[in-house]
Amino acid sequence: MQCLFLRLLLRPLLDFRQHMTLNIRLFAFILAVLSALAPFSIDTYLPAIPAMADYFGASVHHVEWSISSYFFGFAVGQLLGGPLSDSLGRRKIALWGLLLFTLSSIAIAQVDSVDWLIALRVLQAIGGGFSVVVVTAMVRDRFEGREAARIYTLIGFIMMAAPLTAPAIGAVILEFLQWQAIFIFLALYGLATIAGVGALLAETRSVKRSAARSLGESVRSTLVTYGRILTHRGGLAYMLAMGFSMGVLFVYLTDSAFVFIKYYGYSHTSFPIFFSANVLAMMAFNRVNALLLKRHEPDSILRFGLILLVALTLLLLASAAFSGDQILVFPLLLLAIGSLSFISTNGTACFMAHFGEEAGAANAVLGTLRFVFAAILGGFVGFIHDGSLLPMTGMIAFCAAAALASYKFLRTEAVEGKKPVEA
Repeated sequence: MQCLFLRLLLRPLLDFRQHMTLNIRLFAFILAVLSALAPFSIDTYLPAIPAMADYFGASVHHVEWSISSYFFGFAVGQLLGGPLSDSLGRRKIALWGLLLFTLSSIAIAQVDSVDWLIALRVLQAIGGGFSVVVVTAMVRDRFEGREAARIYTLIGFIMMAAPLTAPAIGAVILEFLQWQAIFIFLALYGLATIAGVGALLAETRSVKRSAARSLGESVRSTLVTYGRILTHRGGLAYMLAMGFSMGVLFVYLTDSAFVFIKYYGYSHTSFPIFFSANVLAMMAFNRVNALLLKRHEPDSILRFGLILLVALTLLLLASAAFSGDQILVFPLLLLAIGSLSFISTNGTACFMAHFGEEAGAANAVLGTLRFVFAAILGGFVGFIHDGSLLPMTGMIAFCAAAALASYKFLRTEAVEGKKPVEA
């Protein structure tokens, strides 16, 4: 039975191999490694949060602010990195970001206070945002429509290895070393990725601007581009839907250490088992998504995913409010997090279809919105925490409902607004 389950999960890789050349598969793999920077940066140190709180003499929720600060920095990094990649090239921006990420990871391993941890996590995340923002734009440079959705699905499937293994890596490191070693590991990951991107990833952006522009002209041009993207109502439908739905994931990530280690009393070595179960659910849903894309358009699958997410999160909230029994809470969390695979890849494909030459800036706006939502919603959970499951489950249900409402409200414009924004 287990072998059959693994075969079903790994089948998309075999399907894609039949339709892709080696270069395209390598391209997708490297982009997946870049994308995995974010989950590795967050998930690897989640099991260590209680130990870090003890080390700093602070509360768990105070240390959890380092997650929200990372979300904020990641948003800033994408906001700056996206338009820079449009003008300077995707590959160069990715390498700059990886260097900043690596140096910041080393610095974090030396901190002796929560405040320095929070501050340096912002800097680390800016580098991560620079690196990750180019991924979607590079796909958009080479592919469109349903083919782009398939590439995003493949990248998403490969990068699932990060959240699947990251908590286990963190727990193993914590078992034999101190929490600082986790950030040394992240620095090594950054160095390895620099080597891979530098040696194997070619530039995809055709830079047409021959004359250098002044800083003021660049800033004005960037602001105009952002304004054009934010007022494109068809794209806005997908932006808000994904921003709120990803809020479900980020709220869960922020509070997961509290839920499993503090509330239910499991050890840091058990934490990766529960966390990895959610990742396996996302992989299974990702597999179903790949099959659905053979018969249905991304927009239709996205709509179904949003409705399913609302139903599951409302049931989760009810379970937490009336019993809190893990027999009910864990499976509902599993399904709710898994259903996000229907939303992220299809929503990204639908959103990026509206933009051509401005793919980098468009992806920066999309990524920034996601992580701004994450920083605000994750931080808010910490403010309202009362030691129960209600703050987390209530915020998750709110995010799901807001995602569906945003999509439904702007759906007409989203369907009709097929023309890309002109540069």
